[in-house]
Amino acid sequence: MKLIGYIRPCKEFSFTIPVYHNGQNFYYHNLDEKFIITGFAKDEIDNSYLIKLSQKINYEIGNKAPIAFIGVNGKLIIGTADKAIIEICKYLDQIYLPKKYIHEELFYYAKIIGFNIKSFQDRFELKYFVFSNQYIIYKDIVKLICTIERYTSNINSKRKRKASFKFQRKSKNVFGISFAPYDIKKIDGFKNYFIDNIIEGNIRKAYHELEKLFDYQIKVSEPKHIAKSFCDISQTLLDIGYISTSKILLYLAKILETNDIVIFTQLAEVLKAEGNIQGAKEMYLEIQNQFPNDIYAKTGLAEVLKAEGNIQGAKEMYLKIQNQFPNDIYAKTGFVSS
Repeated sequence: MKLIGYIRPCKEFSFTIPVYHNGQNFYYHNLDEKFIITGFAKDEIDNSYLIKLSQKINYEIGNKAPIAFIGVNGKLIIGTADKAIIEICKYLDQIYLPKKYIHEELFYYAKIIGFNIKSFQDRFELKYFVFSNQYIIYKDIVKLICTIERYTSNINSKRKRKASFKFQRKSKNVFGISFAPYDIKKIDGFKNYFIDNIIEGNIRKAYHELEKLFDYQIKVSEPKHIAKSFCDISQTLLDIGYISTSKILLYLAKILETNDIVIFTQLAEVLKAEGNIQGAKEMYLEIQNQFPNDIYAKTGLAEVLKAEGNIQGAKEMYLKIQNQFPNDIYAKTGFVSS
């Protein structure tokens, strides 16, 4: 069966319907839950609604289905779903953000095809946040996201090839470059330059310093250490009231996929600082499910309960913490302040 075109979309930034032809009739595809073609359904199609491709592509039952996406000025991205999703992401990185619905539809397709839906959502949530709050650095952030994702992808590929792969000081990093000596003063210097420039209002200069920090740390550090640097900067900025920039750093840390609880607890604190008490509560509950024995997640949740006015709930939470961690001073003082 030949893929010969697609239905003319009614607007830009939309997914559209692929159309097939067997030499006599038009067809649409039927799919299973994994986006595999299970059959073709014959239909009548008005030629005025059909946009034909210059090159026809053969698809058969059992193949991964194609996706067709229309961008600005008729820009067409069409191809087998897993490859097309990546191309669509690259395309969306290069242009102004379309409406949020298109990303929700992209998440839907990505989830069916088998991509890590969480990383997709984190990526686009960060882009929307920067676009809305600090547009001046939007292009810088997109560039940094792509660099971090490329690095993370290389790390994950290496780990898949060798399950026991570990970073060692005298080994080579993921790019095959020998580790250089680890200079903590240099790393702290990059962190301080970034923070100083943010405070002075030199936003773009600050993010150039962040790029330098990342470029240096991929030569000398593991991903978890890079994430820690981002978290350290985020915490300092949150402490002095730079909430939106603090949030950006945490989203960048999440893209590194280290699954470090510190990233999630700090993000919950950022939500609380924004006044999003419900969002902070939901995040702390999610953290507790993932890390049931972490005291910071538990005390964080107790403080959120206190912030929303649920004093009794906070006291009960602190009692549970005291029972589980009888020697923890903060659990005792937190209970008293409740």
